[in-house]
Amino acid sequence: VSEGIKLNQKAKNKTEAIQAAGELLKSMGCVDDTYISAMHDREKEVSTYLGMGVAIPHGTSKAKANVKKSGI
Repeated sequence: VSEGIKLNQKAKNKTEAIQAAGELLKSMGCVDDTYISAMHDREKEVSTYLGMGVAIPHGTSKAKANVKKSGI
């Protein structure tokens, strides 16, 4: 799973960070493009920010069908 770990990455804003996380999941074969859009939709509904610089962006419940396999 080490291909899913990226250190010292910079994002201009949370939208860019969510997009990068989604693209990484896509490159690993975990999700498709539709799921990445659902990640942005989810963040508009409720923040996935936990505090202290940590967030766990994920898609909406409706997008579960677009998950091909688990990944982080």
